[in-house]
Amino acid sequence: SLAFSPDGTMIASGSLNMTIQIWDATTGASVGDPLYGHSDLITSVAFSPDGTKVASASDDRTVRVWDVTIGAQVLEDPLQGHDYAARSVTFSPDGTKVASASNNTIMGIWQATAGAQVENFLWNHNEVMSVAFSPDGTKFVSVSNDSTVRISDVTTCSQIGDSLEGHDDFVRSVVFSPDGTKFASASNDLTVRIWDATTGAQVGDLLNGHGLYITSVGFSPNGTRVVSGSSDCTVRIWDVTTGAQVGDPLQGHNSMVTSVVFFS
Repeated sequence: SLAFSPDGTMIASGSLNMTIQIWDATTGASVGDPLYGHSDLITSVAFSPDGTKVASASDDRTVRVWDVTIGAQVLEDPLQGHDYAARSVTFSPDGTKVASASNNTIMGIWQATAGAQVENFLWNHNEVMSVAFSPDGTKFVSVSNDSTVRISDVTTCSQIGDSLEGHDDFVRSVVFSPDGTKFASASNDLTVRIWDATTGAQVGDLLNGHGLYITSVGFSPNGTRVVSGSSDCTVRIWDVTTGAQVGDPLQGHNSMVTSVVFFS
């Protein structure tokens, strides 16, 4: 997993070796020692909005919050509540909450610095693969291996409207556009779909071109482009308005691409 700090100066990476490493985005040099604490591979990392903290999710079923400035955990104990691997983690836009998604259909919302669980609830999903907060912090969207996308209210933690259907296979990744009007979902069905965040309607054509399942999706800072990474070892950039691929696929990886993000 990979995440840029909000100011673009640092990168956090989560690894199969159970550590998180911070990197200087300009020089590529490591910043400080690796962050140790998890007992299994890291599945997801996210920076807090102020760039001082990183949250990590792991196959060890925990979420941990780290102070980047000192290289230590913010809380003595990890955030626990998942019975299976934690697959996705993200901060709320105000930095006060952390949301995590798990293989056991449970999504948790936590206080980022106190560790108290705000909500822990069971979706009628098989596995929750990814979760994202809207930029205004009022909603979150979750995706699952049951092929559905769901929009929920942060305050009530209740689903808004019906589940959004359209994908034909696991949905692995979801991300809001910077202005919060749309979100994109990426699936094992080899497509990226753009959705209207208010109505839940699909926007435009499917983004279709990968040869194997899509693992990750991200919006450009101005919201006009989407980037997708795939197990076909390529990265592709798409025009949100036209649905057309921008340029040729970006090739060079010799194994699946697991995480993508735009650098502002």
